[in-house]
Amino acid sequence: MTEDALGFNSDEWLTFVQANTVGRKVRKGSKATHLTRVVEYGRTNKQGKVEKKVGIKGFAVFNLDQTEINPDGPQKMKMPEGMIQSMVTTA
Repeated sequence: MTEDALGFNSDEWLTFVQANTVGRKVRKGSKATHLTRVVEYGRTNKQGKVEKKVGIKGFAVFNLDQTEINPDGPQKMKMPEGMIQSMVTTA
């Protein structure tokens, strides 16, 4: 699904926390887009050996079009490092 199919002009995506960090706020009533990613983590077993495991982590993002400048928040012009861009692709 593309940004156009979702009705957004922007191809920039960010989490709620990232929006607050750069002085933006998510508009009331906006619906998040839910994404998942594969994460790798290690656990130490009873023998003291690290076992690598793979899991899935879910998170919610908002399109930049769903946000507006927060006059009470910090006014940073640069988007945070690691901002999710163009994560929605055509199937």
